[in-house]
Amino acid sequence: NEAEWSVPFQVLSKVKWRSIMLAPRAIAVWDTNKPKVWSDKPTGTLKVFFKVSIADKFISSSGAGYEELQCNNMILGISMIGVCESFNLAEKLNLNWEKLYDVVSTSSGSCWSVNTYCPAPGIGPESPADRNYQPGFAADLMLKDLRLARTAADSVDAPTALGKHATEIYENFLENGGKGKDFSAILPYLAKKL
Repeated sequence: NEAEWSVPFQVLSKVKWRSIMLAPRAIAVWDTNKPKVWSDKPTGTLKVFFKVSIADKFISSSGAGYEELQCNNMILGISMIGVCESFNLAEKLNLNWEKLYDVVSTSSGSCWSVNTYCPAPGIGPESPADRNYQPGFAADLMLKDLRLARTAADSVDAPTALGKHATEIYENFLENGGKGKDFSAILPYLAKKL
């Protein structure tokens, strides 16, 4: 079940995110006890666990697992909505998306949803936005993950107001034409709202 490779940390982030979004699912976990700097003699280990569904529970030797994935995907859903709202605002203010990307991707607003998976077509690295929002990670899967995170939060009385609101936004999106679209298609959805 487990395969190990020595890889540079810079490559890891691409492998990790791409693997979380492809089927069959490959969940990548970085052993945090190892250095995260690429040297002439890499010592870090990337552990990949292949699962049929992202919802399958997995536990690695370092203890990372299902709950961490729920937390991660809640952050991802919330951050993507924030990025989409910002790009939508920029468009309404007649700002150039390329210039906005150049500023945000190198400033305090920098995040994976901007730098790697930008929801604005033709901006940043290639993403589903460049393919008419055909899913890399489908919006219905994001909603499923947000609901799982909400259930987990409720079970331990953890306040997650933004997680709840993100869930509501994705529910509305899917009810209004978002089925079959990537989770980053929140951007054109917001642009159509009055």
